[in-house]
Amino acid sequence: MLCIGFSSCSNENDEFVQDNKEMNTRSVKAIHTFPNVSRIKTDPDVVKKMNEAWEEMKNYAAKGKRREYGFYIYYDESSDKIHCGKMQMGDNIPNCEGTHASIELKPDYPALEFQNTVCAHFHCHTTLQYCPSYVSRETGPSIGDINFANSQQLPGILYDYEDAKIYGGDSKDKKYKMQTFGEYAQRPDRIY
Repeated sequence: MLCIGFSSCSNENDEFVQDNKEMNTRSVKAIHTFPNVSRIKTDPDVVKKMNEAWEEMKNYAAKGKRREYGFYIYYDESSDKIHCGKMQMGDNIPNCEGTHASIELKPDYPALEFQNTVCAHFHCHTTLQYCPSYVSRETGPSIGDINFANSQQLPGILYDYEDAKIYGGDSKDKKYKMQTFGEYAQRPDRIY
């Protein structure tokens, strides 16, 4: 004889009620914690890929063209490893009007796939070496960069020039720095 019972999980105490008898159970919740940006930005694979993006940006730049490069950074909690997504590039900026370029990152994996969960994003800003000297821009994360990081609840990492402002004709090989930005130094925990 086969008996099938239906239960309801409506008690706040996580107890099942079946046929007027109580059956105590425990609910199990998983908390997935992500690495802090201080760990992410020093991970050797991440540093290598950020440097590659910076070099790609400089190598692409020429008279009448420049673009940003970047990628998502992923975390695999089961192996405690951080890895980089595919290098992505922004649209070509064909001239020096509107000195800010942009990049729209697209995830490499399904956003909720546990084994490869986005934990941060990186991009680099462009040189103005091939622009006229009257063109300039402030360095550092833009309002759009910050808004994106905050809306995604992810830390942002940026390579940009060390000076507070750069000008057309400044060497693309000037010193640069890494900055983190956004309200989140760590992706919030996920509770499943």
